[in-house]
Amino acid sequence: MNRFHSAIRILAFVLVAGGLASPVVRRAEAGVPNAATSTCPSAVFLTSDGGCCFDVVVRDVAGNPVAGATVDVDFGSCRATFCPTQGPGVTIQGNHAIVIGDAAGVAHFCLCGTIKGQCDAAIRADGVPLCTVPVKKKCP
Repeated sequence: MNRFHSAIRILAFVLVAGGLASPVVRRAEAGVPNAATSTCPSAVFLTSDGGCCFDVVVRDVAGNPVAGATVDVDFGSCRATFCPTQGPGVTIQGNHAIVIGDAAGVAHFCLCGTIKGQCDAAIRADGVPLCTVPVKKKCP
């Protein structure tokens, strides 16, 4: 076998192996939230009337929306007090506000409550950390 045929065989192997491996990796990551392709707000808002809303858009590694992702805004050590009644779709569990994203990967939050001092909130989707942003008391 000459050098030309060897080079062709190696090239064919690389193309086939790369072509088969690539879709497997993509399928495994499809539907898994990805911080680099998701969109976080510049801040989360906790106001006494719940009138200042924000969105988190959850996408996978390919930039496709992750429908039905559980988005958790974790107020951690923030001294937050939540109103007994929240906007549609918002569930409060301890110091967390949780919303299930829609078919477009959008989780819409309108949070009613108050906060003392300054702090940051960590945002996760299906347990995957997306970002950490400041908590604001007033709408922009």
